[in-house]
Amino acid sequence: MKFGIRFSDFGIRSLVVMGVMVWASTSVFGMATRYKYSASQGGRPVYKMDYSVTKPSGPTGDVHLSTKIIGEGRNEDIQVVLRANHHFKSLSQVTKNKKDRFKWRVNLKNTTATAHWTDLKSKENKTFSFDFPKNGYPIQVFIYMLQQPEFKSQSADLQLLVPPNGFYGIAVKTLGDEAINVRNKSILCHQVEVGLSGVIGAIGPKYMFWIDSKTGVPVRYLDGDVVVDLVSAK
Repeated sequence: MKFGIRFSDFGIRSLVVMGVMVWASTSVFGMATRYKYSASQGGRPVYKMDYSVTKPSGPTGDVHLSTKIIGEGRNEDIQVVLRANHHFKSLSQVTKNKKDRFKWRVNLKNTTATAHWTDLKSKENKTFSFDFPKNGYPIQVFIYMLQQPEFKSQSADLQLLVPPNGFYGIAVKTLGDEAINVRNKSILCHQVEVGLSGVIGAIGPKYMFWIDSKTGVPVRYLDGDVVVDLVSAK
């Protein structure tokens, strides 16, 4: 199904990098974890990202994921809520980038999603519904699912929700372990490759992630000459 948008229209770099940060979430109940990342291109800082995960106080309750990005032509605030079983519940996003300026809210009930969309350039508002596939996730959720026991150390084909209501097939593959240097420290990591699935994915760009094998924290993301490194975690 086509929706008249291209994957690049909403920044594949920002979409994918936000998703991998979800991998850093912990299973400890009632715990809030915050991560700070810095992105550079050719050694020049281009944006900073603040990502946090807040767990419920017990085995039931919602999980809250928060992503905020500030930088050159970038201003994004994305809030995602998951149910206790890790299923998607809702999303609220405000994007005020140089190219993209919009806000939207999405709520999922059974297999039907209802969205409220506002184009911040034209001030156009619209409310609509669309089918949400079983393997569909907003970018902030799909890699979160990969940390669950049934997904670990496996490849997966998922449907990635891209504003306003398009889904793109994403192939996620674990390549193996590799030691890398991040801020003058050698870290043994699981290397993960993410790209579009199908024929397009075979010739399209790949996005590489390095996940600390001991802590499960994403320490680096690479897309061409854009490098995103972990600065702090607490």
